[in-house]
Amino acid sequence: MAGTHGKASNAADYQVRADTVQDQAFAPWQEIRDRWRSHVAKVKKDIKQKKVELNASEAVENAGTAESYARGATEFALDGIDEAEDAVLSALQARAAANALVS
Repeated sequence: MAGTHGKASNAADYQVRADTVQDQAFAPWQEIRDRWRSHVAKVKKDIKQKKVELNASEAVENAGTAESYARGATEFALDGIDEAEDAVLSALQARAAANALVS
């Protein structure tokens, strides 16, 4: 039985050594994999940030365009009011002239 115990002990030692060698062999690959995953995560985060910045930039540009259109519409409306006031004054003068002729 002593021989069996010795073989089991040797097998366990070999297994420990094999596990150690395997861990040593895979450690650099695991490190490379982890760095790659970290790099990919950073790139994704950077892309997401750029999209947010682009969306914000686009929103600012759209707001400027909308404000410009609003100013134009306001100016157009004010011009229309001026024209309407002129038309009312012309109508009042025409009425006054017509009344003067009829009287």
